Amino acid sequence: MNNRLRYFLTSLIFVVFVCVSTFVAYSQQQPVQNSPGSISGRLVSQQKPLSGIVVQLLGPLEPGQYKKTEVARVVTDDAGNYSFDSVASGKYDIVPVTGAYVFSEMTESYQPGRTVTVASGERISNINFELGLAATIKGRIKDADGNPVASEQI
Repeated sequence: MNNRLRYFLTSLIFVVFVCVSTFVAYSQQQPVQNSPGSISGRLVSQQKPLSGIVVQLLGPLEPGQYKKTEVARVVTDDAGNYSFDSVASGKYDIVPVTGAYVFSEMTESYQPGRTVTVASGERISNINFELGLAATIKGRIKDADGNPVASEQI
């Protein structure tokens, strides 16, 4: 009987030790931090910076939505640079908004721009865009006699 009691107590002490060790190890784990990240880049046309262009940050797509919503918007500086700070982790569309320029890149939601995935604390840079002029019209306005016309509305 003495051996049975010793075996039972040894087993009980072992089980209590394992449970306490597991509890202590689990309680010391740090919670997962979701620290903000950032996205930055530059807009140029023919290797010249584009200043004053609005750039939108859209998304991530919420359940039940069919269209991404604007999270933030910034304007490019004199060097054509833009930056979004304090961006939560997720998938976003970066969309320059301009009618005077076009570009061939498309986001995953089929609009002009680029889709970017930001991880917790990630700093994404060089999301650059090369934009081309949408259209240009060149020429001279002349009257019926071939003389230049000034201040004429077209």
